[in-house]
Amino acid sequence: MRVVPPELIREALRKTGRAVLHIATDSMAPALPAGCQIEVEIAAPEQLRPGDIALIAAGSALVTHRIVAHNLFGSRRWFLQKGDATAPVGLLAAAQIVGRAVARLDDGARTSLDAAAWRARNRALLGYCALLSALLPGAAAFRERLEPLPPRHPVRRVCRALGRLCLLPLRWLAPAD
Repeated sequence: MRVVPPELIREALRKTGRAVLHIATDSMAPALPAGCQIEVEIAAPEQLRPGDIALIAAGSALVTHRIVAHNLFGSRRWFLQKGDATAPVGLLAAAQIVGRAVARLDDGARTSLDAAAWRARNRALLGYCALLSALLPGAAAFRERLEPLPPRHPVRRVCRALGRLCLLPLRWLAPAD
């Protein structure tokens, strides 16, 4: 798969208003798993709302993450962004926003990310991701305490089962394939 510089995508969006891109990682899984395609349209930062999926210029790469929150600090707009399957929340300047994902393309089928069902999923995933982000610092400390235990220890087994249980809502909220 070829990596396209953000400048070329920005230029294509300026000329045509839309572009189709491949998702290379699972940072937005299960909503946008690695290998799927998305349709991106040009979007002004003021148009983005929490729950929207933005295409972001991160150095020489492009990242697709969900907008968690936004605010004005002085005259500048800032965003918090996060991948659905990643732990950290990142700060994002408005200038880094390249566009907004408007559709998922699967085997010729186009699923609008603006449809009411997707907006509801996005809000639910946003809340669930925020909850997991709040719990993760405690989980990391707990994981450090588990390290000395043998791999087949009953406490470790219970923790693995609980971890899988935490992922179930993400599977339920993911689009049907």
